Amino acid sequence: MSEQEEILVVEDDPSIRKLIEACLTREGHQLDFAQDGLDADQKLTERSYRAVIADIQLPGMTGLRLLSRHGGAGKFVRFLMVSGTSTIGDAVQAMKLGAYDFLPKPFAPEDLVNRVESALSSARVEPQSGGTVLVGDSPAFRHVVEQLELVANVPTTVLLTGETGTGKELAARYLHEQSPRATGPMVSLHCGAVPDNLLEDELFGHVRGAFTGADASRQGVFEMADKGTLLLDEIGTMSLSLQAKFLRVLQELRFRRLGDSRERSVDVRLVAATNADLEDKVKRGEFRADLYYRLSVFPVRLPPLSARGRDAVLLARHFCRSLSRRLGVSLKTLSTDAEERLTRYSWPGNVRHLENTLERAVIVSRDRRVIELGDLGMDLIDPSAERASVTIPDDGIHFDTVVSQLERDLILKSLEISGGNKKQAADLLGLKRTTLIEKLRRLGDVSRAS
Repeated sequence: MSEQEEILVVEDDPSIRKLIEACLTREGHQLDFAQDGLDADQKLTERSYRAVIADIQLPGMTGLRLLSRHGGAGKFVRFLMVSGTSTIGDAVQAMKLGAYDFLPKPFAPEDLVNRVESALSSARVEPQSGGTVLVGDSPAFRHVVEQLELVANVPTTVLLTGETGTGKELAARYLHEQSPRATGPMVSLHCGAVPDNLLEDELFGHVRGAFTGADASRQGVFEMADKGTLLLDEIGTMSLSLQAKFLRVLQELRFRRLGDSRERSVDVRLVAATNADLEDKVKRGEFRADLYYRLSVFPVRLPPLSARGRDAVLLARHFCRSLSRRLGVSLKTLSTDAEERLTRYSWPGNVRHLENTLERAVIVSRDRRVIELGDLGMDLIDPSAERASVTIPDDGIHFDTVVSQLERDLILKSLEISGGNKKQAADLLGLKRTTLIEKLRRLGDVSRAS
């Protein structure tokens, strides 16, 4: 299903179904249909829609039951409930369950169109709080959100773990915005990006004259985050000597700036993040056990994108919109083939990898409104490329020959996908057209094969 097929119509009355179809297809909307609640329940389990138009009285499963299972707060899809026999109580119950709107039958075509447009505009903004967007509806991702909301209202230290690119910083910001500290500062420090001899200064600050070049006093991130939240990313890179001092500060929330004799107190909620296995580092003597146990009071593990199913499509649609705005191009959507491939791909770089892929696809697709499979890059276009591996035999290889063969195969594949269009083939490879032509001249056999 492409993104344009955005509305599921659940209606068992053929005449009403035809009226809805006529009204909405005339406005350019793509529709999918279900004749009863059970069919709709199956479709909503397997596929993603922006909006659902559902009768309250349905065979198999009522519209209200369907709404309670798939709609409401925190869900991407918007429900517009319609009915000709329901009471005011049914309408109130529908709104309590999270319906976006309620439309009694008979309804005017323009009223239906206006309410659908309003629902779709709302659905284009993913559920969020305080500005941070969390996109996803998979069980694995919902579990993460539930954990964050569970711990948000208490000052407990949270340890976010997961592979690189899974969204740990985004989760920390969501946690901050859900907490009573949302009006306070949110301060982040990437420990791995700061040399160890400077990290203590970044954490606690210094007073004037503390060391050569300290011409003025300076706050560290602990002070900056007072009454708010401090995220320390890649905390596993911190040296053992600094870990000891950091543990004391974490326990007492009191510290001294470098070169200062006066202790200062702060009220900070700490969130630590790491893609390393801290338990393993503890076993190897690279991380203090007491600090690990202090940090992991409430651990939350972010799942890799490969474990989140069709969340990849929801995220891709979100990135299409945000990137189109940022890059100043027309709004892009994704073809059915592109969405299916996004779902099947393993995403070794996780959400960050997906975002980078979509940024390239938005650019490569140029003036086209729909991003096709060929716009996504070679590793997604050719599933075998994802599984490619390099082996070196005992007697070695001839490097230039292997590289030339790989280059030849990539050019052939890009020409095959583009139907011989050199400009499109160059775009697929991230090359200029003139560069591709030069490579074709140099690889004469490739040119003749194309």
